[in-house]
Amino acid sequence: MRTIAAVLVAIAAFATVPGSGLGQPTRPHMTIIGDSVSAALLAVPAAQTIVQRRYHVTYDLQVCRRLVDPSCEHDGVTPSTALDEIRTLGRRLGRVVVIVVGYNDDPARYRGGLDRVMRALVRAHVRTVVWLTMRDPAGFYAPANKAIRVAPHRWHRLRVADWAALSRDHPDWVHSDGLHLYEAGALAMARLIESRLPRP
Repeated sequence: MRTIAAVLVAIAAFATVPGSGLGQPTRPHMTIIGDSVSAALLAVPAAQTIVQRRYHVTYDLQVCRRLVDPSCEHDGVTPSTALDEIRTLGRRLGRVVVIVVGYNDDPARYRGGLDRVMRALVRAHVRTVVWLTMRDPAGFYAPANKAIRVAPHRWHRLRVADWAALSRDHPDWVHSDGLHLYEAGALAMARLIESRLPRP
């Protein structure tokens, strides 16, 4: 989406959150690959605390990111696609990857992009992929959400986290664009992600 809350534009970034402290068991590594909607996780420390309960997390969140088609430009910057980032990071992604990408994509082309991303994740030896559906107040993303929901029939390591369903009746979670998150939305998204993660 080109209309983005200013606070999310400011925080969309690539960030690694430090692992457990000295003397604590090492937590397994996980990467969250997202666009500006999931960037709210970086603005809400309590949301990070929820996501990081069992994992050491890298947040790779970029404004205007697309799944496989060239990403859109924002403020003179064109971010890598999810597919390119996965190919670049490879095994450094960790055993779990969370995908929150699609708000800038053509919903009619989403299924093909999803399969290309999943093939790359399999090659990177990712064990579990948690894929969020998209909040869809206008019905625009219906084909993409359908593609996500049926994907586990083809990709057994994919777990759907149905953000569209969870957030449907909560307009108070989002800004006026219906997509980008207030603090309450970021906390709800964090709890949803955490609930779908495998136990280390």
